[in-house]
Parts: sequence; structure tokens; C-alpha cells
Amino acid sequence: MSDYKLSENKLITYNFQIEFKHKINKVELINDIYLVMLEIPKGSKEVDNLYGVKNGKILWRIQSVGEAFNIPQNTPYISLKILNSEKAQVTSFFGMRYTVEILSGRLLEKESVGW
Repeated sequence: MSDYKLSENKLITYNFQIEFKHKINKVELINDIYLVMLEIPKGSKEVDNLYGVKNGKILWRIQSVGEAFNIPQNTPYISLKILNSEKAQVTSFFGMRYTVEILSGRLLEKESVGW
């Protein structure tokens, strides 16, 4: 049994409820931080769709790849995987995989994944 539930664009826990602009696609809980990946509607220009939430407050929104690596990104993230207590991985629709620092949302590494 998880200690949260989802209702479209809301993350609901015993202690808080937080609402996002778009529907929630996936949530992972690590070190009291909820990693929340949003489902971005087709046609939206929004791409940085991963958030870190703690105690009902958004700690961070994932660092943009333009800022981290000086490369453009025009698709949102579609998968999220926890690597360990400090790092997670996200993959974009076009097959770019990034390592994310869980405490800050900062992008640490990038790699291309062949489909």
C-alpha cells in the first residue's frame, strides 16, 4: 500500500495535496521526496515535466537541458527510473537519457539511447 494516491493532476498524501497543471503520469518516492512526472499534452511546448515535491511544496523543477548541456530539447520526458538514493534517470521521447540529482533536480549526465 502506498502512502499517496493520484487523482488526475493531484498528488494526495496524508499530510498534503498538491495540484499540477497537467495530469500526473508517474510518481516515485525516495528520501521523503516525491518525484512527479507529468503527462504533457500533444502540442504543448512544455518539456521540463519532472518535479521534486517535499512536505507539499515543490522543491525543484528539473533543470533544462539547454542550461545544463547547451542543447535544445523539444520533447518531454516519458520515463523515470530511480538509480539509487541520490540519482534518478529520465528519458525523453527522442531517446536522450539524463541522470538527475534527486535533492536538487540538477542534470548530471546525458547519453543517447538507441530505440
